[in-house]
Amino acid sequence: MITKSADQVVAPANVPSLNIGSESGTWLLFVPISGLDLGNTKNNEFHVQRVTFVSKERLIRVRRRFGFPFTMAQYAKKHPIFFEHVVNRASTFALVRMTGKADAVQGGLIALVRDELAILSLSQLGFGARYQNARPAISREYSSGSLSYMLLNTETDSSKRHTSVSGKYNELALDERWRSYQKDVFFFSLLRMLNKKSGIANGWRLDLRNAAILAGKSQQSSDVAECFLWNMIAIELLLTRQGDLYSSALPARAEAFIGWTSDWVLEDYEARIKSIYRKRCDLVHSGRRDQLSIDDVLFSDIILLNVFTNIVRHPKLFNSKESIVKFSERVQAEHVLGLKSKVRPKTLMFSRRKYGSEEYKKI
Repeated sequence: MITKSADQVVAPANVPSLNIGSESGTWLLFVPISGLDLGNTKNNEFHVQRVTFVSKERLIRVRRRFGFPFTMAQYAKKHPIFFEHVVNRASTFALVRMTGKADAVQGGLIALVRDELAILSLSQLGFGARYQNARPAISREYSSGSLSYMLLNTETDSSKRHTSVSGKYNELALDERWRSYQKDVFFFSLLRMLNKKSGIANGWRLDLRNAAILAGKSQQSSDVAECFLWNMIAIELLLTRQGDLYSSALPARAEAFIGWTSDWVLEDYEARIKSIYRKRCDLVHSGRRDQLSIDDVLFSDIILLNVFTNIVRHPKLFNSKESIVKFSERVQAEHVLGLKSKVRPKTLMFSRRKYGSEEYKKI
């Protein structure tokens, strides 16, 4: 058996040295995950698409299913340092396989885990306060830290010291409270669509996946501009198509989904959507970060939450991008003709968080 550690190939004396990177086979990525607690998930496993997240206790039972050639005890003897400093300190792991040459599949496997962690992070949308979000990650590549500084008045002897935690330090717990919330909104329905358990167009499924990844990255981030931009791109992926005039298409398509609510009128959602789209353009084309606020991020969360929820809860009605466009056009036609709405299904939903003062201070 040949092993590789710290980019060095180590081979037993009776086995010729090989370039592991060019070796073909079915490779299993076994990687610790931080910021994720599987809670009381069934069998201590959670499957997104291609990646399965398992608890440490579950590893022994899934070993044969995933193709581990040796037992965990045998691997611990072969790689004592890795197990002592990495494996033994983690409680959750990701498992995913890919066939090809080692160097060719390694980056793809890591990217898969990061993407599916982002999809899993999307489940935090609307679930809790953004500043309390978790950032599930491979190993501890996005560990939290601290922000410390001193503010000095150069004209007096006054000074002010500050120390606070930076980054995401909570865990995403897939517990009963989390599961109950997801049953009421979009996440479980989204996973069924991504895993081809509902009849939607393949291109639309790819758009949903990409939107989920970007919106999940937004939930993971602590940077206002980054959170805002990922959200806006996700909204555009869900509601617009190439050739649209986005400044008018976005509010019209959003109105089709949530224009029936009192918030649409009372909070002037149409004007606010136009405003955040202008800010999105100024950010992308002129780098205008200064115009953005946490309120812009939280408002884009509301739009994204309700668009996702209503799309995935109606897979037969919204089975392609074209169906989204046609739905919006029929709703707009009713408005023009002054007709009572019959296009919108009565099962459309609207939900939003009530934000506390702390939620406007940091994300």
